[in-house]
Amino acid sequence: MKSKLFYLTVLFIFGMTSLVKAQTIDVSGKVTASGGEPLPGVTVVEQGTTNGATTDAEGRYSIQANENATLVFSFVGYNAQKVDINGKSVIDVQLNESVVNLEEVVAIGYGTQRKSDLTGSVTSIGTESFNEGMISSPEQLI
Repeated sequence: MKSKLFYLTVLFIFGMTSLVKAQTIDVSGKVTASGGEPLPGVTVVEQGTTNGATTDAEGRYSIQANENATLVFSFVGYNAQKVDINGKSVIDVQLNESVVNLEEVVAIGYGTQRKSDLTGSVTSIGTESFNEGMISSPEQLI
């Protein structure tokens, strides 16, 4: 009698832990740019976790995530996008290019800085400057 009670208790505990555990589903889909071309190398991460995946050459991905989680899609040069799974197994995403005002960013020899953060002098050289006589190096233009 005691052994039956023990087995029933163990079965009950295992049954309850499987109900309490978050349900995960396989989510897949395709990530494209605004023009419809596939984006390889997009990072797909379940928000708040380290669970992630990357799109292949055709822009396809597959990830196992909590059925009520949010997926974050990010790629260099594109705005990140968050999508709620809500139990869906196929989620296709279209990322939009991020627009950066190039007049506000200055390229320097070891990185980039905002124009407002610069101290010192800044010189701008156009292509027409390179066509003015005999110049052997760019420093001579400055």
